[in-house]
Amino acid sequence: MERSIAVCQVFPTDSEIIVEDFREVRLREFYIDHPEVIRVAKNALAEGRVLLTTTPRCSLVLATTASELCVREALLRPILHGSFHSRSSGDLMAAIIVTERNERLTRALLPIFARHTGIDLRTFNRSGSATPLGKEMSEIQTIRNTILHQGHSATYEEADKAIKIADCLLDDIFQRVIEKIGLHLHDDTVCGGRECLLGGE
Repeated sequence: MERSIAVCQVFPTDSEIIVEDFREVRLREFYIDHPEVIRVAKNALAEGRVLLTTTPRCSLVLATTASELCVREALLRPILHGSFHSRSSGDLMAAIIVTERNERLTRALLPIFARHTGIDLRTFNRSGSATPLGKEMSEIQTIRNTILHQGHSATYEEADKAIKIADCLLDDIFQRVIEKIGLHLHDDTVCGGRECLLGGE
């Protein structure tokens, strides 16, 4: 009887470790299979940076697009892919997130992202800002929507802020996520080569 109780007490912990290892393997697998997952977002951000001084509102739209692509395509989609035992179920859920482009749905999934990565966008502050990154993204999305749907303009400062938000997501948070599972970047391409991990190129 005592032995049975001991087994029951230990098993949940062991099972959680097994599940977590499974998720990490699936997450790593996704990035290896999609090494250029941040390429499109990086390209959008680069274009936004070029337009910053001449056309701030176009710059803001592109930078905001880069942030959204990073969150949906490079962060949430891989995590959802790894959260289902069935590959088809994970891919279906990830596809819904990507195709719906629903900001409220994306925000609802941020706790899942926090649980898997240890980074909570609702409380995380980028360097130089006292406002949580999630709130900053929401504010910039509101400005972007007024530009697209009401023809409003944007200031240099607003566009610059949008660029800094995208920079944080792509160059800081994304890096942390892939490094946590033993991967790294080469020219915006995810790499898990053993020779790189050993110090070679």
